[in-house]
Amino acid sequence: MTVQHNFRNIADSYIEALGGKANIESLVNCATRIRVIVKDPAKMKPNFAFLRIGAISASLHGNFAQIVIGLDVPQVLEAMHSRLDLTSPDSLDEYGLTPNGERARILYECLGLPDNIQRITVSGSAIIVQVADPEWVDPYDVMLQLNIGVKHLTKRGGQIRIEIDQATAVARELNRLMRQTRK
Repeated sequence: MTVQHNFRNIADSYIEALGGKANIESLVNCATRIRVIVKDPAKMKPNFAFLRIGAISASLHGNFAQIVIGLDVPQVLEAMHSRLDLTSPDSLDEYGLTPNGERARILYECLGLPDNIQRITVSGSAIIVQVADPEWVDPYDVMLQLNIGVKHLTKRGGQIRIEIDQATAVARELNRLMRQTRK
């Protein structure tokens, strides 16, 4: 079996686990994960189905699914795009967001998503996030690997201070995401 054929098989398995081709609205990758907007979360298979395929982890928040795959993410995504008859991954934008919106979406997921985020403010070059549970927040080394401009992370109780490029613009996008999620 060729490597390309193997990625097609893996892609087919993930598509099936996500509820089939008709259930996938969009998908993109970020670092080691594939993020998917599904039409009906109830059609997705349980997390253990993704683990059997080879995922490191899988999670679902509303209609947003995230599958952590590892370093093979670009090849798996390319095969999924091919199987779904989607355009090249390069033509897709992370949910149609600006570059700061993209960075905010990634940071948003690192913070534990809406259930964990209580308030977002800015102080100089840092975003200050009040969270319900700091254990839900990804560690600094994970955020650093995502290449979104995070320079430093400090956790003090439920307050997370994130030194990041263009903190004000990213915080604005984070607050926009929070308003959209809480509608």
